[in-house]
Amino acid sequence: MRTWQLQEAKSRFSEVVDMTLKEGPQLVTRRGQDAVAAKHLVQRATRHTLDHGSLARAYSGGRPVKYLLDTCFLSELVKTAPEKAVLSWMSERVESDLLVSAMTMAEIGRGIEKLPASRRQTELSTWLQQLKVGFENRVLAFTHEAASAWAHMSAAIEANGKPMAAFDFIIAATVMEHGLALVTHNVRDFAQAPVVLINPWPVN
Repeated sequence: MRTWQLQEAKSRFSEVVDMTLKEGPQLVTRRGQDAVAAKHLVQRATRHTLDHGSLARAYSGGRPVKYLLDTCFLSELVKTAPEKAVLSWMSERVESDLLVSAMTMAEIGRGIEKLPASRRQTELSTWLQQLKVGFENRVLAFTHEAASAWAHMSAAIEANGKPMAAFDFIIAATVMEHGLALVTHNVRDFAQAPVVLINPWPVN
């Protein structure tokens, strides 16, 4: 595993992405301390433990990381009977450590707009507005840096014949830009992305 200083990693981001895709985890340090290690699906570990907080800390040099909540995670919260393990995982986290992507908000909004006019659509529209207020300062925009990561990562992955959905690419790029862990049930959708994945759903 190669170690990069934070500023060096920022200035040579494309190279970091390349080496992550080809060689595996790349360790980024800040002021001489481990900050985050990028790559792969931590599927093997999650089969043996439900302590996903410890799993994420292992990828961040022993310090807690912040989390980007995927669309499926937020959608789980408004189900009639949400998964208890998901609710438990969320209750154990500090609110300020939970972030969302603007693209996730857009994806949820699109799904609501496609519903026929109904009580359910009204309820979900209200929920989305509440969600935007609740995450007011924790919604991450798709920035120039994320766009650069998206372009490089999507080209590299597609060149290997393993495409990802456009929304997934954008979410993964946002995770990479901010050094987050992505919380999702759809781990296979992000298997090719050089990001840390956490799946709080029970392993069947």
